Amino acid sequence: MAIDRIPLLAGGNIRRGQHIFGCCDSKRGTIIVNVLDILLTAISMIILTVIYNDPDRGKQATNQETVDHINNYYLASMIVSGITFAINLIVIFGAYIYNRRLVILGIVWIITRTVLTIVYDAFLAEDTDLHVLYIVLPILWALIMFYPQVIFILEVNSGIMSALTYSREKHCCCCV
Repeated sequence: MAIDRIPLLAGGNIRRGQHIFGCCDSKRGTIIVNVLDILLTAISMIILTVIYNDPDRGKQATNQETVDHINNYYLASMIVSGITFAINLIVIFGAYIYNRRLVILGIVWIITRTVLTIVYDAFLAEDTDLHVLYIVLPILWALIMFYPQVIFILEVNSGIMSALTYSREKHCCCCV
């Protein structure tokens, strides 16, 4: 057993950090949710690309305005997805090196992306019964992403989570 020689907190070698979703420390939680977001973003990009490149798509559109709207949505979605990939990688790196500013960037992007998604998707779904899902699902996913990153930042600020204390704070019940 390694001895933690960090006299930061009262309580010696007692783990002080929170369990994220009852499973892992905030560093791992931050990395895991960002990897999941990268995977989900990649899947959505693939689905959108398949739909966008469907040869029958143009035949189903009723007018040029609808075709233009689909084209604009595809382009906007790909731009947002590209930014999401980049920021998720930055946040993963930030968590790895315990840099709270890089993780804060991720939180700012979560808020921005959620607002953009709700505004744009709710506008698209105004004629459907799924209108509520276009609002609720992005908010739920944002909260899932938000939680470990906020906890990570709070723990880094308080000295609980750092490169020196990670051997004491490291925890995972199932995976990595």
